[in-house]
Amino acid sequence: MSEWNKNIVQIRDSIKQLRAQIESYEPRDRLDAVSKVAECLNFMRQTNAGWLSFLGNATLVNGLDEESLKDIFARFRMMTLERIDNDVDCIDRYMLNLVPRSDAPAGEQ
Repeated sequence: MSEWNKNIVQIRDSIKQLRAQIESYEPRDRLDAVSKVAECLNFMRQTNAGWLSFLGNATLVNGLDEESLKDIFARFRMMTLERIDNDVDCIDRYMLNLVPRSDAPAGEQ
């Protein structure tokens, strides 16, 4: 097995372990919920950086055929659209009216 394949297998296995860990999360309280959300976001940040690094490596990307690249794009487009929908839904549910308007007349806040 090449060094590249060994490294990718290790990365994949670490991601699978992290998935199992995140799947088991049950926040104990508000502070723990914040911490767990931050951990999820941190993973997404790391994986996005990894994919950007991979896509920036012409030698590696050239090893993929057009069908593979189109499949990767379709998957990332789907995840991006789901993420956008999730962001809009969370904003609508939890963030609108979170802070009272400062321009409302006294007594109407």
